[in-house]
Parts: sequence; C-alpha cells; structure tokens
Amino acid sequence: MDSLHTLQLYMQSNSLDKESARLLSEAISNKPELKTLLLDLYDNRVGPEGIRHLSKALSAGNLDKLSLYLYNNDISLEGARALAQALSQCTSLSHLHLDLPKNSLLPEGVRVLGKSVMKLSKLCSLHLDLQDLFFHGSSNILSDLTARLKRLP
Repeated sequence: MDSLHTLQLYMQSNSLDKESARLLSEAISNKPELKTLLLDLYDNRVGPEGIRHLSKALSAGNLDKLSLYLYNNDISLEGARALAQALSQCTSLSHLHLDLPKNSLLPEGVRVLGKSVMKLSKLCSLHLDLQDLFFHGSSNILSDLTARLKRLP
C-alpha cells in the first residue's frame, strides 16, 4: 500500500483514555495523504486532553471527509474548544459528521463548535448530533445554521 487515503476505526466502548488518544493521534499525523477519516470512539474516556491530542492530528492533515463519533467521552468545554480550533483549520472539509451527545460541553462549547463549523466554506454535507446539549445556546447555533443555509445555492 503506497498511501492510505481512507481510514475507518471503530473502537466503541474500549475504555480508551487520553494516552490511547495520543497514540492514535500520532498514527493519524503520520498519514498526511489521508483524505477520509472516520473515528468511532463511542463511549470511551478520551476526555479533554485526549481530544486536544486528536485535534492536533486533525488540524495537521488535509481531510476532505471527517466523521467523529464521540458520544460519552467526558470532552468538556476545554475539549470542545480544542476541537473547534482544529475544525477551523480543516479548510478542505466538504463532509463533516460530529456526534457529541453525553459530553459536558456546556453552552459555550456548543457555541464555539458551531462557529467553527459555520466557517467551513467548502462544506457541502453536515451532520451534527448535539442531542442532550440543546439548552442555552442552541438558538444561536440554529440561527447561524439557518443563515448559512440561506446563503447556499
């Protein structure tokens, strides 16, 4: 295999932690030719530090399609900020799937993620699962999303 363009890892409920996320992030960082990435880390313990590691790998690449299943990973506001920063640097993204229920992102975390997603100019497919997060700040994301949708051809 000369180069890896698509990587799909399904690692649900494996008690992965920040160290596991660091190792995974190093492996992803070593694949700059990667265009499509699916990470299913559903129900692990990655936490904010693990998300910071993964975010560094995401922002260092040149992804077109990204799917992150991060349900129940104790991400917190700190992790949401790191992920938002990484997404803002993924300027080639055309497809994004974010699954973030059961994390303690707080309204500010939802807001920063929403803002970074809305800035992705090449995005043509978006799936955001923020179930259990829609309390304060959800109307801001919805109004930003509505404005973005109105601008699309």
